[in-house]
Formats: sequence, C-alpha cells, structure tokens
Amino acid sequence: MKKILFLFLVTCQLAVAGTHDDGIVGFASYHDHGLQGVTGGMDGQIVHVSTHDELVKYCKAAGAYTIVIDKSITGHWVKGTGGAPSLLDEISVTSDKTIIAAGPEVVLDSICFDIKNQQNIIFRNITLKHGKPDGIAFRSSHHVWLDHCDLSTCEDGLMDFTLGSSYCTVSWSAFHDHDKVSLSCSGTMHYEDVGKNRVSYHHNHYYNGTQRNPRIGYGLGHLWNNYWNHNEYQGSSGYCVGYFNWARVLVENSYFTDVKQPFQNMYGVYDYDSSWAQLESRGNIFGSGVSGDTKGTGESFDVNHYYDYDFAMQKAESVNEDMLKNVGPQAWVLTDMYGFPNNGSINVSNINAIKWSPIENVQKYELYLGTSADDVQLVQESAERTYTLPELLPSTTYYWRVRALLADDTYSETSLWRFTTGEEMASKPEPLDGSDDYGVYAAYPHEGVTMEGCGGYATEAGKLSWAGAANVKCYEVYLAEKDRELLHVGTTTDCFFQPEEPLLLGKTYVWRVDVITPEGSVITGDTWTFASKQKLIEEGKTESEDMLMYGQTFLELENGKVNWMYKASNDWVTTGEAGTGTLAGTYNGRNGICNIDFCYFDEKQGQGIYQLRVNNKKVGSFTANKNTNKLATQTFKGITLYKGDQLACDFLMTDKMKCRFDYVNITVTSEISGINTPAIAGQSACDGKSYNLSGQVVDDNYRGIVIVGNKKIIRQ
Repeated sequence: MKKILFLFLVTCQLAVAGTHDDGIVGFASYHDHGLQGVTGGMDGQIVHVSTHDELVKYCKAAGAYTIVIDKSITGHWVKGTGGAPSLLDEISVTSDKTIIAAGPEVVLDSICFDIKNQQNIIFRNITLKHGKPDGIAFRSSHHVWLDHCDLSTCEDGLMDFTLGSSYCTVSWSAFHDHDKVSLSCSGTMHYEDVGKNRVSYHHNHYYNGTQRNPRIGYGLGHLWNNYWNHNEYQGSSGYCVGYFNWARVLVENSYFTDVKQPFQNMYGVYDYDSSWAQLESRGNIFGSGVSGDTKGTGESFDVNHYYDYDFAMQKAESVNEDMLKNVGPQAWVLTDMYGFPNNGSINVSNINAIKWSPIENVQKYELYLGTSADDVQLVQESAERTYTLPELLPSTTYYWRVRALLADDTYSETSLWRFTTGEEMASKPEPLDGSDDYGVYAAYPHEGVTMEGCGGYATEAGKLSWAGAANVKCYEVYLAEKDRELLHVGTTTDCFFQPEEPLLLGKTYVWRVDVITPEGSVITGDTWTFASKQKLIEEGKTESEDMLMYGQTFLELENGKVNWMYKASNDWVTTGEAGTGTLAGTYNGRNGICNIDFCYFDEKQGQGIYQLRVNNKKVGSFTANKNTNKLATQTFKGITLYKGDQLACDFLMTDKMKCRFDYVNITVTSEISGINTPAIAGQSACDGKSYNLSGQVVDDNYRGIVIVGNKKIIRQ
C-alpha cells in the first residue's frame, strides 16, 4: 500500500458538515449477477430536473446519471370514468441511476416509479405519496438501494420488490399511512421468486401501516434497528413482518410498540407445508401495547455469509425517538457520498480501484485508507473520485473514508467504510464440505422454460458454488466420485459451476477449485467432499413421501381431515409449488419391462405438467388438466428398468395448480437379463467381462447363467 504521512483529522480548522450514515450496507452489496454491489449513477454526470418531462427524460435515458430533483412535481394520472381504464403516471427507470431529491421540501405527488428488468438503481431523499398503483415497484430487477425516503398513501404498495428481484437494501426510510406497505415477493406460487428476494431493511420507521411491513417470501430477509409502532390504518390492524413459502428471516435489535402481531407466519400451519417459513427474533424490544407472536420459529440464516454489518448495528435501546429524527429525507443527503466497494462487502475480488459518488462544487476530495480502523492515512488529495489500488492482500479488511472540501470551505465527511477481500483460494463451498444432503436435482427453471423446451429436463443439476478469491483471472473446477482421480470438468469466471447433468444418487463426491491468477500462476484449492442421499423404489407401490424430494417439493398431510379434499394413500402426498419439483430414487426391483403408475391429484383449476426420467433420460410425460378435483392415475407402459437405475418424477406448476403426487406403482410385465445396463459405469457387455443377470460383474468362479459378449453361458 502507498505510504503517505498521516494527516490527523483534528488538525483541520475548517468546519465539518458532520459524519453521515454508514452508506450501502446489506444485501445490495452482495456479489452476484456480474455486480459486486451498487453504484447507481456514480459513473455518470449530474443532471438537475424540476419538471415532470425532465424527470421522465433522464429516468429512461440509457447510461449512468445522478438525477437531482430540485422542485416538487405532481403527476397526472387520471381515474377512468364510465368503464374507461385509469391513465397511470408510471415513470420507467433504467439501469445505473441515482435519483435524489434536493431536500425534504421536495415532494413527488401522484407519481409511480416502475422498474422492470433493470439493475444498479438508487433512490435517496425521496418523499412520495399518492402513487398509483405503487410508489416504487421493482420487478425482475437486482442490486438496488432505497435510502432516507418517505413513502405514504399509495394505491397498492409503497415499495414492492417482486417477480424475481434480488439484492436490495432499504435504510433510514419512513413507511406510513398505508395498508399494504411493502412486498418482497410476488405472492404464492411464483417460481421466479424462488432463491431470489434477498433483502435488508435497517433503521426504518414503520407506522400507521396495516400489513406487509414488510412481507417476505421464498428468499432471505434481514431486518435490524427498525422501529414499528401503531400498525393500524383506516380502522384496520394487521401484522408487522410477514413471512411465508420457506423464506428465512432474521429480525434483530429492533423496537416494537403499540402493534399487533409483530411476526406473522403466513398461510403455513405445519413446518412441512409449502407455505411455511422461518423467522428468528434476536435482541428485540417489545414495548407497551404489543400483542401476538414475538418469537417467530427460532430459525433464520447466517447473515455473515453475505456481508458484514455488526459495525452498523446499534443496541435495541438506541432505536428510539432520537434515531427517528434521522429517518426520512434530510437536508444533508445531497452532499452525502456513498462508496464502492459498498460498506461491509465481503469476498471482494478483482478490484483495482475504489471510487465514490460525486458532489457538486467540490474543491477537492481527501481519501483516507488503511488496514486498521484506528489508523487510516491520507493517501490522496485530488478532484478525482477514484483511487487506483495496489494488488489487494487476501483475507484483509480495508478501511476508508472520504472528506470533500466544498465551495463554502466546509467539509462533507463520510463515515468509516470497510470491505474485506476474498481469501487467496476459493473458499466457503456450497454444498458445505462434508455435507451429506447435496441436491442432485435441485434447481429452478428460467422464465418461460417448459419441460419440453428444456430438452426433457424439468430441473437442472444442483450448482456447486464458492466464495471468490482476492485476485483471480478464472477458476478451474475438478470433480470425481470418491476414490477416483479428480477430473477437470470446467473453467469459469463465475463463482459457481453447473454440472452438465445431475450427479448420481447415493454417491460421495470430491471436488476442488483452483485459482488462476491474472499473472497466470495456479493456486491449488482445498479438496472438498459432499454426498448425495439415496432412497430405494421397490416393485409395487412406493409412497411419494418415501422418495427424495428436490426443488419446490413439500410434504402435505391429506388424510381427509386436515385437508378436506381427499384421503391419500398412507395419508400423505408430496406437493410441487412455485415451479419445478422432483421426486427421485434408485430402483431396487427385478430387471424387466415395466408399467409405471403415477397417482396424482388433478386439482379443480389450472394445470400441471408431469414427466418421468430414467437415468436422466425422459421416457414420458403428461399434463394434468381435467380439473376433476380427484385422485387420478397415469400409466407409462413398456418402460425398461434395471436394478440400480435412477428414477425421477418431475412436475412443473404452469397455471396455479399445485402438483400433488401420491405414489408410484411399478409392475414388472416381463423380466430381462440386465445386460444392457452394467453395474459399473464405463463398461459394456461387450468388454470381455462376465456379468450375472442383474448386470453385475462376476469372476470365473461364478456358477449359473452369465453373460459374456451379449451371449448367455451356463457355468456348472
């Protein structure tokens, strides 16, 4: 690192405007989808707007812009009459934008911001009301930051984050006087949300909001240092934090007062339901007037796997009226800076420069940098907003701060930011080293993909992923079954690898990720192991709950009492919800030509697609669309099965029908030798070896019928 004499901040005699908030902390900083965090319009020019047309022009313009709204703007949506549709005032926003109001006095009235399929967007200091249908709506978008805003009294949602959106941080904002406040999901049975909707909410104030404060589905939610009070609006009261459909939510060091139902597990009754979710309450204060659930389920997720935040979190006792004075639009936000890498970022890799957002009328910027929070040194005084770094050390936390000398000889000073580089090698493998429940079939289709359009595959093989190294050109991935030599299976610049086909059930695998540095040297990674489970499918009936469940597959009790629709075989079914699911197992019956019966429930509405795979090859499919609201059976005839074959039953919810599956029944109509499916991969019946009728290799001492070169021989 460059060494320059340290300049103590206290020696400066100029006035300092004050140390501002912590900047972008949370999921918005996470490295995914080609971004290592949020920069918004940092790299573009600053433009000022004061009219509706000017705002529309720059919001939809291509490229990076910081858009400063100087005056209040009223929209012009018109309510339809006589059956005519309403004319909504929805302003589209494209990627790489920072939209910031000049001060708390600037108000946007009857305007809605609509963001679809975009990324890297920041809203700051915005006061918005009467939006129709929403205030700010993100759909299929990622890496966004909403900070010091005030949203109220819109028609539908104040701030919704839906349809596969992910990596959002909402900070220091007020949400109030509204019914359905904020969604982080698209409702039930939306496959595009699965594995997405990763959101952070901190230092926000929720008041006079009936429900969805916020509501999180399918993804991960982290809420800290928020304040909730009086969740009643227009005579209706609801809940604060809602969670459903296997979301995992952590709420910590927050304050609740005069609210009903701080936590609401939506829809799910049992912990195996497809609508069930997890929430952990940690270090929160529940004051006077609080009723309902304050415990959650007690489980959440490890936030530190995604970002650091302890430095930005206060004790719950500090979440009080004094904190609330800093929530919402503030006069100083216009001269506040945010940096890249974002504050609290971890596993930072391949960063050759740090940079920060622009302020107008700046004489110079002072950059302080170091590897200790107590010793950051002045390394640059310049009008530039970037600093070229030397090669970063692995596994190191860097601390930095920016001071901007303004035209009036006052300083605007940031808080102390930090980011941590990745290790020298790839690290933090998923599946975890030693894991025994690798999801061989677990993954999700892209929008619009059907089973047929996917070449017969309803699901992809589960991904192998890892945390990025500090300095890397690419990764070389090696994989093999245990006790076999590792094979090179791919090269990638991403921090994940997708096997071409699903791996095998009941196997233990070893794998390694090597780092290729920008200079071309090789850093050999650690060798990790994981195993996949195995369950056997016998001749005759095998209940679906006794098979391996992958993807969006859940248990459901169908005994005619808990669920009134019907009584299932053995009282249980498996249910596919929000996209694809897979039931899988290893065939343990006789080798033969078989009929395979699928027993399923044909719901009264919608449709679902089912298919059968043997050894990852599609052998049949059908659509459940008769809508009889009864159990039904579909038979696949003439399917060749050998002992050891892997069977997978896939289902894809395409039109609001949950794919309920009761059992599979296998009938062997005629036996075969097993010669066409040898037990050992890579061998064939023509390789000179001897096989028994089950396809197993036998030695010369074996007596009975053996097969050599596709011919049966009797050894006596």
